Amino acid sequence: MRTRKYMRIILIYFICLLCSSCTLGKPDIRALGTLRICLGPEPDKLDPQCANSAYLASLAFITHSGLLMYGETGEVTYACAEKCEVSLDGTVYRFTLKDNLKWSDGTSLTAYDFYRSWQQAGGRNSTCTNKYMFNCIDGYDEGTLNLEVFDGGKVFQVTLKSPCTYFTELCTLPAFFPVKNQCYSEAGFVSNGPFVSKEWNHNLTSNSIKYNISWL
Repeated sequence: MRTRKYMRIILIYFICLLCSSCTLGKPDIRALGTLRICLGPEPDKLDPQCANSAYLASLAFITHSGLLMYGETGEVTYACAEKCEVSLDGTVYRFTLKDNLKWSDGTSLTAYDFYRSWQQAGGRNSTCTNKYMFNCIDGYDEGTLNLEVFDGGKVFQVTLKSPCTYFTELCTLPAFFPVKNQCYSEAGFVSNGPFVSKEWNHNLTSNSIKYNISWL
């Protein structure tokens, strides 16, 4: 419980920080100047699904976006999803994604990316330290999560084992972010959040990120 509460506080802080500068739409990139943030020690990984420290989680929150996020007042709101329908028994969540979602390299981001990413993090062959977070999803014990994609990649459906009152909160965490099927390396990485890594030089005191013109 303490860990989850701690991650919520971190998430709310960074989302509020970003939203406060983005609520009027995408800013003029030329006027942004330099964003300087203190992450603390360098994360040992760059993959958001493996975010098991505050440092990596902080980086994940500004470089990736999930289905949902926390709004300015601390409520769960939409990020990549534009709508979420829940079955009467509370076990099926049907997310409709926003139109024209893009990765930072300009390629399309669809429900298939969420399907692949969640299976990768929570499925049988996962080595992700946050795999346990997917335990509430049907099929977890068998090694294949009960996920479905409809409407050509527009709709992402999740079936739970039983009603989970905090499932929407889970969807705001880095383990549930989509990841491109690629390596996270010193060459930087493709992501879908408000900022993207230009390069990542290990053991340096600072690294560069830039505004992602493809964000939402």
